[in-house]
Amino acid sequence: MKLADISHTIEGNKIYLSWTALPQSSNVEIKLFNKELNDFRSLGTVPMTQQKFEYIMEDPNATDPYIFAFIPRDSKGREIRYPVNVRHETDVVPDLKPVKEIKVGPVEDMILILGVTLLLYVGYRVYASRKAE
Repeated sequence: MKLADISHTIEGNKIYLSWTALPQSSNVEIKLFNKELNDFRSLGTVPMTQQKFEYIMEDPNATDPYIFAFIPRDSKGREIRYPVNVRHETDVVPDLKPVKEIKVGPVEDMILILGVTLLLYVGYRVYASRKAE
């Protein structure tokens, strides 16, 4: 009545769903989420021991994920849903732009040195005044 190790592979326009059947299981219903209807539509019921299902994509270039639901039923009619999110692995191409040259001259260097010195001096004065109290 349970599934384990649900996984998928994509080859061309085919999605291969595979799982490991655990004892006391018979059939599993596989459904696909339909965005337009906002509901799952049934793709079929397969024996749990088959451990593989093939789905042919309508649009292999689509970037939207495919959401499958595995629904095994027991003899009492109870069901447990196992949602599986399937999407294409795409190569990430970074958009690298050259960094403009940062121009820092002697004036900026002196202002930085004075700022750090002032910060250290104020820190010393605060430390000395607290120590004296």
